[in-house]
Amino acid sequence: MFWLVLVMLLLVLAGHFGITPIIAKLRAEAFPREVMESVVRDRFVAWHGISSVLYLIQSALGIALVTQLFRRQAQG
Repeated sequence: MFWLVLVMLLLVLAGHFGITPIIAKLRAEAFPREVMESVVRDRFVAWHGISSVLYLIQSALGIALVTQLFRRQAQG
C-alpha cells in the first residue's frame, strides 16, 4: 500500500508542478484567442492528453488502494 500511495503522490506532484504550468503557459500564449483557435493548439492537446492519462492512472491506483483496504479489513 505504501508504494501505491507514493506513486499517487508523485503523479499528483508531476501534474500540479509540471503539467499545469505548461498548460497555463500555452493558454497565455494563445491569448486573446481561444487555445483551440491558436497556433499552440497541437501542443495544448498533447499536454492535455498527458494530463488525462496521469489522472486515469491516479484513479486506477486509488481504486486499487481502496480495494486493498477493504480486503485487509475483511481478513481481520
